[in-house]
Amino acid sequence: MKNKINREEIEIKLCNSEDVHDIYKIQNIVIDYFKENEKGYFLPFKEESYLRIVNDSVNDGEIYGAFINNVMVA
Repeated sequence: MKNKINREEIEIKLCNSEDVHDIYKIQNIVIDYFKENEKGYFLPFKEESYLRIVNDSVNDGEIYGAFINNVMVA
């Protein structure tokens, strides 16, 4: 039986430069899940691109993550 996550367990917060490596790892997990013919629909970012976004949110936007017990899960 799969564990279910209660909404109360999830904290949504603005990501910063310390979260970039986890953002990148999650991106790669998602891409690896796709079938080969589906991967072309997804344009992966380099880790440096995520770093630029979190360091210049005024010009590049913001990234939010979902955390459980201070571990990023999405």
